[in-house]
Amino acid sequence: GPPGKWLGSLVLLATLTSLSGASVGPEPASLITPGVLAGAIAAGPLQQPPHIVRAVALSGFSGGLSGFFGLPIASAFFALELPGVDCPEFALEALPACIAASLTGTF
Repeated sequence: GPPGKWLGSLVLLATLTSLSGASVGPEPASLITPGVLAGAIAAGPLQQPPHIVRAVALSGFSGGLSGFFGLPIASAFFALELPGVDCPEFALEALPACIAASLTGTF
């Protein structure tokens, strides 16, 4: 289904977990929230095809993580690890968008 439907609960749980002081670190909320929002906008109002939605969601992950930690290149490659197990060729396809988003998130 669309990213907003099932990942919305992930955003809520990640935020509550981070705010409650659980020892999962700040990454869940800062990584999941921008990616879900970007993917939901690309899939919903913009009606983009699935491969574009995945690239936009990954770039949202990169930008959010980079904005939080201030490490643009590391953030881009960290986000690309997500699809790396199932679909490594997609990670290469999303690389330019992830680098652009992570540089934008830092500066």
